[in-house]
Amino acid sequence: MNKKLILAIGCIIFIILTICILVSAGIGILVLKNDGISIFSSSSSSSSDKTSASSETSTSKTTTTTTTTTSELTGKISGNIGYPSEFLPSQVVCAQEVESWEVFCTEEILGNSYEDFAGTSYTLELPVGKYYVYAYISDSEDEAYLEVAYYTKFVKCGMTVECPSHEYEVVEVKAGKTLYNIDPVDWYTF
Repeated sequence: MNKKLILAIGCIIFIILTICILVSAGIGILVLKNDGISIFSSSSSSSSDKTSASSETSTSKTTTTTTTTTSELTGKISGNIGYPSEFLPSQVVCAQEVESWEVFCTEEILGNSYEDFAGTSYTLELPVGKYYVYAYISDSEDEAYLEVAYYTKFVKCGMTVECPSHEYEVVEVKAGKTLYNIDPVDWYTF
């Protein structure tokens, strides 16, 4: 069997098993939307709860109220996409939270072609946390074969022969901060 076919089948099986485990454990469900793929936790709040959070503590003498705005709960990542070819297929960029496995995606890629290479960038606003960042081809003709590129130690090192590790790089999003050069372009992750 072809190595690419075996890899593709392995990736698909991994994705399906992951989704089954999440759903059966009551942790989340997979939702396909026009703006990407999301996994929503069954314990997640409504969208209005995500824009502001408030907590109150009472004692016999004092009451303290704390309000947190969206900008204090989120940060951003930004980077460029690429593809090892002379053309650049349309892509979706996603960030998967390391602990909860919640996925946030965007199809909004500026340019999305090598003709305007300086414009092949994305920005993704995320809740504070640690993420793996990846991109996949959005208009793949063969849905059974999903090509995925990750932001890895190889990318962070400079993508040279001196950079042997293709291990996923954990990206830590901090409140109100933007991380740049988070480029999910390692198409050789096995």
